[in-house]
Amino acid sequence: MIKGYKGFDKDLRCRDMQYELGKEYSKPEALICNKGFHFCEHPLDVFNYYPPAISRYAEVKGGGLIVDKEANSTKVSCTQIEIGEELQLHQLVKRAIDFVYNRVVNPYVDGSNVVASVTGRNEMAMVRRMRGVAVATGYCGLANAISVHGIAGAVADYGAANTNGDGGIAGASGNCGAANVTGDMGIASASGDCGGARVKGDRGVASTTGDYGIASAKGDLGIANTAGYYAVADAYGDYNTATATGNCGKANSSGRNGIAAATGGNGVAIANGDNGVAVTTNQYGIATATGYSGLAGTTGKHGTACASGFRGVAIATDYKGNAVADSQEGIAISVGPMGQAMGVLGAFIIVAEWKYIDGNWHRIDVKCAKVDGNHIKPNVWYMLRDGQITEWKG
Repeated sequence: MIKGYKGFDKDLRCRDMQYELGKEYSKPEALICNKGFHFCEHPLDVFNYYPPAISRYAEVKGGGLIVDKEANSTKVSCTQIEIGEELQLHQLVKRAIDFVYNRVVNPYVDGSNVVASVTGRNEMAMVRRMRGVAVATGYCGLANAISVHGIAGAVADYGAANTNGDGGIAGASGNCGAANVTGDMGIASASGDCGGARVKGDRGVASTTGDYGIASAKGDLGIANTAGYYAVADAYGDYNTATATGNCGKANSSGRNGIAAATGGNGVAIANGDNGVAVTTNQYGIATATGYSGLAGTTGKHGTACASGFRGVAIATDYKGNAVADSQEGIAISVGPMGQAMGVLGAFIIVAEWKYIDGNWHRIDVKCAKVDGNHIKPNVWYMLRDGQITEWKG
């Protein structure tokens, strides 16, 4: 059996075939890009077929008849496949770095498909050819891979990893490390405290799991993710996703159809692109969607959702949540207990009334109204009380 990685669409389908995690499948024949099951031995290669912003990935094992690899790729075809654990982006990044790092054997080489590695203090490793690998494990080391499909990894404290080639991976796992990728479909990961990861190429992924980290993906279809406290994730390209899961984190997606999500306490999620989605799930979170037809949602207590783009929707679902529609034909929806909604002239508000019965809140009524300037005033907070939409008096 050969270990590898496989990409799927959002429904875990590939080439019109539905897969399930933990299941085994078989076919009578195998031929690259034609018959059998396909997967990649190199975790990075899956992005050539399934971009990270709209796909799912899993660890797999292939067996039976194994067809030779495709030229300049680790893609293989087989007649038997076992679908293993589903991998999140940060897990795929870790496996990609390990895949190459475990193959580091040469102190320094400059050629095709080679590795450069140093382990001393303040050292530098560099590769300039296709599919090269640069690894610096010494204190304050620098690793740089400039070629296509190169990987640069700096695992010591204060290290820096940089790869300029298409499809490269840059990983800095030490504290205060920095990882940067400028090529298409690259991955930058900084897992140490205070680390920064940045991707400028299309379909890139930037991930930092350490406290105070910053992740930025500016290319189309990129994803920026940070799980540490006080972290910031920015995705500027079209169709991007920015996620900050740590406390007090900020997620910003300014590209068209982007998604910004902040799940930590006091987080801020901002989606500036048209049809974008901004979501915050913890207490006192703020979600803002400023693009055309954007959606801003907050599910935590005391959260605030604001949709300022034309025909945008703001939703607050939890206790004392606030929803604001800051544009004409926008909708502010506050359907949690003690929630309030507000809109500009020409917007709509939807509010709910609740009663606390036997230790639980129960929704008893929901009503909708247009901000017409007469019955419902613009820029005034409203709530539903005794079956009537009334001004909130505090």
